[in-house]
Amino acid sequence: MGFNNRIKYTLLDSLSTLTRTTYYDGEVICKQPDMIIQGGPALKHYHILSDKRHIITKDSNNNVALYDVLQAKMIENLGKCDYEEEIRKRTKTIFVPNWFCVDLKVGILTITLEESDVFAAWISVKELVDNNAAGNTTESVDVKENYGVLMLHSLFEHWPIVKQALETNDSYAERVHLDNLCHIPGHTPIFLGEIGGRTLYRFRCSEASGEPEQSFLHEVLPQFIINVIVKHQVPSLTKIPFILHHQISSTKYNKKDRLSASDIMIVRKVIEYIYERYVLNEQQQQQQQQQQQQQSQQQQQQQQQQQNLSTATAGNGINQQDGNSEQQRESDISKSVDHIELLCQDQVLDLLMDLRTVKHFMWKGGGDLVLCFRTKS
Repeated sequence: MGFNNRIKYTLLDSLSTLTRTTYYDGEVICKQPDMIIQGGPALKHYHILSDKRHIITKDSNNNVALYDVLQAKMIENLGKCDYEEEIRKRTKTIFVPNWFCVDLKVGILTITLEESDVFAAWISVKELVDNNAAGNTTESVDVKENYGVLMLHSLFEHWPIVKQALETNDSYAERVHLDNLCHIPGHTPIFLGEIGGRTLYRFRCSEASGEPEQSFLHEVLPQFIINVIVKHQVPSLTKIPFILHHQISSTKYNKKDRLSASDIMIVRKVIEYIYERYVLNEQQQQQQQQQQQQQSQQQQQQQQQQQNLSTATAGNGINQQDGNSEQQRESDISKSVDHIELLCQDQVLDLLMDLRTVKHFMWKGGGDLVLCFRTKS
């Protein structure tokens, strides 16, 4: 499997006359093998897609296939087709940090996870579900998950200590299971080794439940893996600093704010923050000033004998107005994209693009990301 080698088997009557000490220097006895066991084609080329989950490969027979790293298997055999064209068709304008390494030394995909970058890639669970028909999108829209965490839990899901830890933490178990979106076949081989050094232990995924494997895993499993799959210590979301200012100079919005947010925060959420921070707050302050002026005028005009009744009536009206204004505020925030645009390098940003993608494809520079906003005309 994975090697483009053949096993040749030869058995001729003339060989029976030869002994172990015979030296033969004449005509070749075995010119053709009697039987050939053909090996599988070896993978020769690979390309990691921009989502850092799928890999397109091309083997020695020019067959192209699509693999899912989180499921550790081929999900689509594309046959003999244009390798470069298939890559172009599946490339998206999205940036996800590298969290694994790939090599084809043995003719098949070998994925290496290292402590330095295995937890570098966070992703929206909605995107995970959208890439898999078996998902449930109703409750996972805003939930974020880490590729490395999901992979490690799948690799060691048969280890009893992992199962016991999940039984005592139902909410965490729901996060890492994700309706088997990241289930890894039990025959998948796992190698534990030193960085750039020797292999310490190797076993199949399903063999983690065996007694010898359990004992050895306790001894050699790195602490960063134990922290995630047993202690459930999830790494923190990656933050990205950015500077936010109004594109057109004005007395209202002339201050530049230096902020930080999760690198997978989408542009729409930033626009909602801008609308609430700058537009709605200013409107609210103006309304409060107007209300104070009106109340002051009313108090001056009111007669002493009607003061108590008027105060009670005004109080009820204010409470009702506060409730209505809060609902109106939430409604206005949800419609903020109709009033504000967010730009980077003078390019209007897509509402679903996240900040790390903006920095990688739009900003393309060092230092803090700079974002501008403007009101739509």
